[in-house]
Amino acid sequence: MKNIGQRIKALRKKNSLTQERLADYLGVTDKAVSKWECGLTLPDLALIVPLARILHVSADELLSGKPEEIDMHRAEFDQYCDHWLEYKREDNYQMALQATSEYPRRL
Repeated sequence: MKNIGQRIKALRKKNSLTQERLADYLGVTDKAVSKWECGLTLPDLALIVPLARILHVSADELLSGKPEEIDMHRAEFDQYCDHWLEYKREDNYQMALQATSEYPRRL
């Protein structure tokens, strides 16, 4: 599995950004970005959300490198909600309640 520095580098390149441009967007130096990508340091916690937005990924994906897991849970949640809205059955309602308690901010 790639570390966060490798993910930052891959996502930066995918988005056609230079280290300098990414650094400018975040208000840090290009040397700081280089150190992240080499695994010498980590981005400050306050930069994770802006960094994820610039790189067009969620903070979860940036940190974990597992977008498919996040997408799978979201799809499962959406399926529960759609099923409940369509049929309004008690068992589906309970599944939707469980999903919303596990993933309260996914709406």
